[in-house]
Amino acid sequence: MPTFIQSTADDPRLEPYHDLRSNRRWASPDGFIIETELVLGRLIDSDFQITELVLSPTKAQRLKDTIPPDTTVYVLERTEIERLIGFDLHRGVLARGSRPKGLFPAPLRETPTRGNWLFGENITDPGNVGTLIRIAATLGFCGAYFDPSSSNPYSRRAIRASAGHIFRIPVDTVPTSELLEYFHNGTIYAAALRDDAQTSFHLEPDDGPTLLAVGNEGFGLSHEVLTASKIHVRIPMVQADDSLNVATAAAILCHQLSHLRAQP
Repeated sequence: MPTFIQSTADDPRLEPYHDLRSNRRWASPDGFIIETELVLGRLIDSDFQITELVLSPTKAQRLKDTIPPDTTVYVLERTEIERLIGFDLHRGVLARGSRPKGLFPAPLRETPTRGNWLFGENITDPGNVGTLIRIAATLGFCGAYFDPSSSNPYSRRAIRASAGHIFRIPVDTVPTSELLEYFHNGTIYAAALRDDAQTSFHLEPDDGPTLLAVGNEGFGLSHEVLTASKIHVRIPMVQADDSLNVATAAAILCHQLSHLRAQP
């Protein structure tokens, strides 16, 4: 049975949750903080480890039968949670977790032989980072990579935007040059607003390893990625100078490459 502990914002054991908006220490596979009941449910259903939960009394009562045994649950009144984290968390659900060593193989360990991967370069909005992870997971991609200039995929906001799908597929931060070398025997598609780019209508699932690269909405992909890519691809739009949010564009392109298209 889970252990339920009545607590307050002054509990020293809850120090990781202090001033949550500016707290950047807990944002890596080795230790991250999540919020919302939906994300917690997917964390519970995954092979990730749960360090502890922080719940309001209402949420503790609601979720008590779904919490894994041997989990420590700190129960705080809503006002105490607000005092602890520094803002009103009306959802009443927080948790800290980590990714066990070896759960997902380290990136770049072996050259891939098949499957699709998504790469976000200089994606600075954590909401977009999380949504890209969600798109990759729901459309059957093998994993999602981000370069170091992108927002941290294990930040609280990115995990929330991923709707917990970050717990389903490998997600890592990898330098661009290393990732391109990793896929040098595969097919690299670069999303680019270029006149000579192939339209997305012609994208077809590939049996070999495929990397789809999407870039910053203001600057696009780097010269390094554009040079290394086999195919530049664009989404046809009514006006030539129109553009889409990076996550929206990625959803369209990922679906085009997804093997789900082959299903009836």
